[in-house]
Amino acid sequence: MSASFAAKSTAVLVEGLHVSALVGYSSDERARPQIVVVDIACELSTNEFGDKLARTFDYVPIVERVRALALAHERALIETLAEEIASACFSHEAVTCARVSVRKPHKLSGCAAVGVDRTFVKTL
Repeated sequence: MSASFAAKSTAVLVEGLHVSALVGYSSDERARPQIVVVDIACELSTNEFGDKLARTFDYVPIVERVRALALAHERALIETLAEEIASACFSHEAVTCARVSVRKPHKLSGCAAVGVDRTFVKTL
């Protein structure tokens, strides 16, 4: 006897995306681009894809958009960059929740990275 099942949820992931960003609290830090590492998890409103890319969230355009966004303008906080990335994710109608992590690798001595992890929910 085989068990029946259904997908409870689906999240499209982008992990370990290295991008150049104009971000930092001091003007010296924002003077030149620095590498940040971005992770994104976008929860979708559907679990029925029918093996069709058009029915899901295509990660290629969001990766391209994040790369452009990170260099589009200066910002003091990586929290702001995370929010801007989430906003870009929500431009896709199927995305209901976006979790975005932004880390600065090797920013402090003896520390692999410092960063933020933010979760955003689409509101009506």
